[in-house]
Amino acid sequence: MNSSESESPGNSSKGPSPSHHGFDNTTLLHAYLSVLAFVVLFPLAGATARYADKSRDTIVSPSKTWLRVHRGLAWAGLGCVVGGLVFMEWHKVEGGHPHLHSAHALWGAAAYVLASFQIALSVLRPARTVPPTLKRRLWKLLHVLAAVSIFITGLVATWLGVEKGISHGASYSQEVMGLFQAVLVVGAILFAALEFARCQGYLSNAPWDEKARLRAIGDSSTDEAVRRMESQPDLPSEVELREREK
Repeated sequence: MNSSESESPGNSSKGPSPSHHGFDNTTLLHAYLSVLAFVVLFPLAGATARYADKSRDTIVSPSKTWLRVHRGLAWAGLGCVVGGLVFMEWHKVEGGHPHLHSAHALWGAAAYVLASFQIALSVLRPARTVPPTLKRRLWKLLHVLAAVSIFITGLVATWLGVEKGISHGASYSQEVMGLFQAVLVVGAILFAALEFARCQGYLSNAPWDEKARLRAIGDSSTDEAVRRMESQPDLPSEVELREREK
């Protein structure tokens, strides 16, 4: 019998139980907060920005409802990221574990850095103008690329984290993996359906309406374009223009 087996029950509280392989409360809290951020809050923030109703969101009369929801979800996600980072660091320091020693840790660190970068981008958002400035176009490109990168790295880190739990024999890891896979399938179906609806013009959120208005106006001057947009509120959407061309 080795020394760990001969320890009295009173001494077993000095560290995580060997049967849990370090999956103590701090590890579980890190996992819960990270999943909440990268599987729930950040995807919902992205979906709000892409699919929310923007039919009234123009330079003339901007609608801030979708933007407030988008920002609220993103900031809530960042809060979960910070909490997850704190609990992970607590676990590392308390148990003397190395940093960035696994694929899960590397992908998770990348997701954390990208999430922080995305929030910094949102704070530095340039003002929207008609036509958009080069600075605004570059910002939007970076914002979209960062969002996609967060989505990918977050899901990969989550998958690897669940696999790590399975390999360590953590309780309910197999069930969590099954649930995670089901969420991925349902999410993919919803994404395909929303993209189809958006491309077909069933959603009033696409930036087509404002572009069509500006094309119909035929003026690149911001002030003049805004003035004419105010005087022509009922110009057809791009989808309607396409139908007329047919």
